[in-house]
Amino acid sequence: MGKQSLLDSELGLSPLGLGTVEMGIPYGIGKPPPPPDEECISLLHHAVESGINYIDTASLYGRSEEIVGKAFAGIADPPMIATKVNLHPDNKPEAPRGAQLRTFVEESVQRSLKLLHTNTLDLLQLHNAIDEDLTPEFLEIMTDLRQRGWVKYLGATTYGEDAPGRILDLSDHFGILQVAYNVLDRRLEKRIFPRSKSLGVGLVVRSVFLQGALSDRAKELPAELTKLRHAVEKVADIAVGAGISVSELALRYVAYNPNTYITLFGTTCRDELHANIAAYEQGPLANDVLNALNAIDKLDDYYVDIGNWIHLI
Repeated sequence: MGKQSLLDSELGLSPLGLGTVEMGIPYGIGKPPPPPDEECISLLHHAVESGINYIDTASLYGRSEEIVGKAFAGIADPPMIATKVNLHPDNKPEAPRGAQLRTFVEESVQRSLKLLHTNTLDLLQLHNAIDEDLTPEFLEIMTDLRQRGWVKYLGATTYGEDAPGRILDLSDHFGILQVAYNVLDRRLEKRIFPRSKSLGVGLVVRSVFLQGALSDRAKELPAELTKLRHAVEKVADIAVGAGISVSELALRYVAYNPNTYITLFGTTCRDELHANIAAYEQGPLANDVLNALNAIDKLDDYYVDIGNWIHLI
């Protein structure tokens, strides 16, 4: 079975996608607990009614898959639901190998199928793909899942600068690449973004708001992240000059990058949902605003790699 690229299909996916980690586990600055299921389901329905038809979930996101499954079970025109398989449960350094690997992956997929109330996963991504896990054995298993009709499309989510390039080396297998990108973390722009587009791999972007730092919640950042807060203040000054909020600026900066396929944002609040959709509808940022943002000094990798400091918030 040959490569399947979402970019080559006629799926009509929305440029904004809704992430659901906050619906399954405490997440973000202050780590607020997830709302009741009924509120999450109502928000998911409202997102689709508002034109969003790409929903991102994962087996690692607590009850997220279950909630998404309840929201869209049996409806006539469901959104595309992207989920993930994680080969390192409990942060184990070694992934399963041999027969255990196939059993592990198949059991994970079967759980996702059951929770999402479907016979075929729209998109299955390798969660936090690392080079050591991209073995011929694993790729064979993923291809087999498609051939058996368990999965329509394959993708991967990555961290850092090296892993995305490895996924693009395997573009015959993966049609979607999910990466972190925002106005303060532009490391992938030159090497990964244009290459992804030229290969026909859809670039799905997360961390648009850098865990809430690029929003009005920046004031809640702890003292250990003073350098990050100062960088956000520079972005905020540019936003004030443009007459918009920091979060609107952050979303429009990412969503209108010509290489971006889908821009993910997560929320459990209807007002935030509306605000992000309204921000996108304002169109691209003016060139002078883009130039000012691109002139901000590069932050140390420590501050743009959320995993380094997420335990502080």
